[in-house]
Amino acid sequence: MRKRIGFILILIVFITSCTKYAINDVQISPWDVDVALPLINSTFSVSDIFDLDENSILELIDEESGLLGITYTGNILSYQASDIVEVADQNFQKIISYPDPAFPFSTVDTLYQSEVITLDFETQNLNEVETYFLSLLSGELDLTVQSDIAYVSQVRIQIPKMSKNGIPYQFESALQAGETISDSEALNEYLMDLTQEDLGYNQLKVNYRIIINYNPNLPATGDDISFNLHFNEPKMNYAVGYFGSNTIANTIDTIKIALFNNTIQGHFQFIDPYMHLDFNNSFGFPTEINVTEFKSVHQITGIETPLFLEGITEAPFEISFPVQIGDSTLDQYYFDNSNSNIQTILNDGDKYIIWGIEAISNPNGQEGPFNFIDHKSKMEATTRVTIPLKGYAWDWVFTDTTHVDSGGIGVENPEEINDLTLRLIIDNGFPAEGVLQIYTTDSLFQITDSLFDGPSQILESGILINGIVSEASKTITDIALTDDKREHVLNAGSFITLVKMQTTNGSEQEVIQIYSDYSIGLIMGVRATIKIDPNSL
Repeated sequence: MRKRIGFILILIVFITSCTKYAINDVQISPWDVDVALPLINSTFSVSDIFDLDENSILELIDEESGLLGITYTGNILSYQASDIVEVADQNFQKIISYPDPAFPFSTVDTLYQSEVITLDFETQNLNEVETYFLSLLSGELDLTVQSDIAYVSQVRIQIPKMSKNGIPYQFESALQAGETISDSEALNEYLMDLTQEDLGYNQLKVNYRIIINYNPNLPATGDDISFNLHFNEPKMNYAVGYFGSNTIANTIDTIKIALFNNTIQGHFQFIDPYMHLDFNNSFGFPTEINVTEFKSVHQITGIETPLFLEGITEAPFEISFPVQIGDSTLDQYYFDNSNSNIQTILNDGDKYIIWGIEAISNPNGQEGPFNFIDHKSKMEATTRVTIPLKGYAWDWVFTDTTHVDSGGIGVENPEEINDLTLRLIIDNGFPAEGVLQIYTTDSLFQITDSLFDGPSQILESGILINGIVSEASKTITDIALTDDKREHVLNAGSFITLVKMQTTNGSEQEVIQIYSDYSIGLIMGVRATIKIDPNSL
């Protein structure tokens, strides 16, 4: 402000210097100068008023009318294939002995042996899984063969029920006396039939053949040839079998329902909310869902309210499942005031919605077709709660703070000020009315004063026609400041605005609607009359 006054004085000196008179020869009487300085100039749209985060959006729910709604989303249940079963990293060792026969002549001996290996599967605290067919996406089958015998041999390992493109896995190699050989085979695209042996699941047969060229002239060095099969980081592509009746998920999730920014208190009633609940499933087995908990909790008071969804919260229910690998199913549920009590979550302030969900596989045991799991399989339950901005509110209190640059609003000599007036201009395009108080604070943000002796009724509702704001309501309020208030304003560190509102006739429960073009404009400025004596400059 001092800089602006200085500019006026410089201009006067410049003009008078164009005359033939010296400035000291001119006597100028003191004069009053009016100056104005804006403090607050803000426009609040609908998105500024409502409290939105990464889980909520403000959206058009009626494009024709422009009616808005807030949609809150949450993922209340999610599990994937690796949460149920994975193929374990595992080793299998086989030792075949060939004692020295002590023949006086050379000969060729052929040994045949086989073994059944049982594959291990890692599960999340589930009962043992029964896998009948297993397709692998990646991993390595690492083979190591070591000979302790003194004779040249030929070895062959075959897994007849582990095949790629219909060709069984087989490895064959010559083995020198005392030699160790190794090989690695990529497991992608291999399919295993694990039903062949005594269990009928989880088992593979491995066949071994050794051709030994016995030579009596060589001293015996050992009796054994050892084989080590290492399934190294195998990754499942898909599995077919029976995965038990197990609790495969038991989770609790919270969704925050917060309507207004900076709200301290209030009574709100939004009508006609609705909820979508979707179950997307690509696991090939029956799944039972049990809603163990569903309630709202008031964020301030902690009061809990049980919530009810018809057909969902009364008893466990089964969701659909695909019958072919790679397919998925979608079960969709819709709830509104006719089949739920979700409107209660919108009463009297912000709430948390708490979900408890339990999922059980094969709730009726082993029946019907085989189960299957694909490596992309997942089950997700998502919810979307939409609140049309249609209803009413009363005793709704919110606050906002505007900070002032350090040093107050910039008047160097307050004694020069004759009058100081605040002007508040509000253009209200919302169907809301209320009272307002503005507080000043010091640099430590401690309240020093209030601008009104009591809350002032200066927020008038926008002009309504058939429940829709057709024109903003403009109010201009001048606040003449006393000496004490003037000092507090000039040295204010910030201004705190406190508004107590209701929607138009909200206490009488008149229903209003919020549209996308609604806004509130707020301008606050200071006007000062400063007495200046040019002869003292």
